[in-house]
Amino acid sequence: AYDRALHLTRVNAGLHDPNQVPVVYREANAYYAKGDIAAANDRHEYAYHVLERNFDQQEDESALIPGTFALANWYTKTYNIFMARTFFEKARVLAETHYDESHPILIEALRGIANTYRLEKFAPAEIPNIEEMVASRRRGATNISRLPPTRINNFREGEAALIEIVKIMLAQGNAEIEEVSQAKLDLADWYLLFQQNKRAQVLYEDVWLSFEDGSSSNFIARELRSPKPIYLSLPQDRKASPTATRTRATKGIVELSFTVTERGSVTNLVTERAEPSGSDFLVRKQARKARYRPAFIDGKPVATPDIRLSHTFTYYPRQSSRSTNDQPDQ
Repeated sequence: AYDRALHLTRVNAGLHDPNQVPVVYREANAYYAKGDIAAANDRHEYAYHVLERNFDQQEDESALIPGTFALANWYTKTYNIFMARTFFEKARVLAETHYDESHPILIEALRGIANTYRLEKFAPAEIPNIEEMVASRRRGATNISRLPPTRINNFREGEAALIEIVKIMLAQGNAEIEEVSQAKLDLADWYLLFQQNKRAQVLYEDVWLSFEDGSSSNFIARELRSPKPIYLSLPQDRKASPTATRTRATKGIVELSFTVTERGSVTNLVTERAEPSGSDFLVRKQARKARYRPAFIDGKPVATPDIRLSHTFTYYPRQSSRSTNDQPDQ
């Protein structure tokens, strides 16, 4: 149906008419839902290619901004973080060129840039296979040499982007206190992730003091009263093996308890439940790497014992040749 819609659009409006782009994005979503990441990647890149052909001129290039964010977010989703960073950088340049320095689009671009640096250091438990997804591999697609240069594994660049967001929020004057505080918490979380604990503590305490008059006790309760995960990447469900059948898919569960220290790390890790037996290994491995924003009392971080974590997953038992009992695939 989407192919038919694209055909009609091209016949009636032209091969590169931008009205086809929403349909191309729907095609990409359909391919992604099927698990065909390479085809979805091709559709996202083609959509940007069409937009670039139509709007890559100084007088109308601001119309390219939504497509630039769409491709950057797609690359982030598929862990193609260096390409994602390149397009967030391009979005930043477009925002600075066409809007004032406090525009929400600039803030969105800065957050995207910082997130790519964060993902580079704190990767998901299972990184998608992008070997078949070579960015801009089609002849005539985006000319990467025209895009802003990207930098690799740079703590300062991510920090600078988050600091700039805080400065923009403070300079606005009319920004909501919760918006400003959230920007400060994002920066504090950044410092905590990179073990800059003193810098993180200064910002956390500043946010706490901002609400001492009781202006938003809900914000403090939601963000600082109890530990909050800022990096917790649990294993994804594994695909069925060739010998497994979908009808045999079984739900497993792992329940852990642990202490979150005042520095946000995990200690005293205990397996409370693991079904099937032995399925807690990968979950425990990832839990040890987790980083939490600690709980705060009177603006000071405190250790919190008996934090509970429950992780459910799908596995495919295999039939034992000597017994009728199902054994889980390892």
